[in-house]
Amino acid sequence: MVWLGRWLVGTCLTYDGLEKFYRSIEWLEYLIEHFLRPGAQASATGLPYFEMFTFDHVLDGVVAANRRDSRELYVVDVEDNKVSKVLLRQGDPMDWEWETLPYEDRLDRQRDENKRRRRPRPPRRVVGPATHPLA
Repeated sequence: MVWLGRWLVGTCLTYDGLEKFYRSIEWLEYLIEHFLRPGAQASATGLPYFEMFTFDHVLDGVVAANRRDSRELYVVDVEDNKVSKVLLRQGDPMDWEWETLPYEDRLDRQRDENKRRRRPRPPRRVVGPATHPLA
């Protein structure tokens, strides 16, 4: 999941640009329906970690997108929490590899560098019923 919130000011969502983004429209619709819009599904759960959520957001804006596999060009358009896709250029269905664009090369290099810099994570502690802190 790569939609990032700008939590310090709470004014926008953005794509981090570092990973391939699958099903961006569906993910955005999910975020709106479950967490952001007035009456969002999470607002009715009563769970304590949603106490600070306001569930009162109305999204408006656009994100331009270019599929790497077909070069389809489109805009994800959001108006009053309604998400739609506006096709700007039909993708080419040819099955050969496309030459990468300069920004894609940069993103690929950055991703590879980040993978090399990552420190190994310690093994995760499994919490079962007997060791669960709320048991």
